[in-house]
Amino acid sequence: MANFFEDLLITKKLSFEPGKITLMHQRELITSALFFAEYSMRINDDQQRLRELYDAAKTSYRTGTAANLGKNYAISRDDLLQWMTNLAVLSGWGVLKWLNYMEERKSGVVE
Repeated sequence: MANFFEDLLITKKLSFEPGKITLMHQRELITSALFFAEYSMRINDDQQRLRELYDAAKTSYRTGTAANLGKNYAISRDDLLQWMTNLAVLSGWGVLKWLNYMEERKSGVVE
């Protein structure tokens, strides 16, 4: 994972300025994992709110990060999946492994 981080810094795809973090031309945020755990616990019994959180995360990656990568860096679908997996691991979401990816639906399951 260190190589992925170093590559981002060396190629200036990741930058830090006072009050601003930019990754691949997009503003990013570092926050505590406890925030998401706490929020998830609070809405755990409300399937509608859980679905909204899932949809918001999916949409933000699709229209933000994935679209940005496609527009600015023209990478393949396989490279995009690997890049997104590396980014999720670097961001602290755990060690991820794709169990199933459905090209026609542009969705998949990670473990």
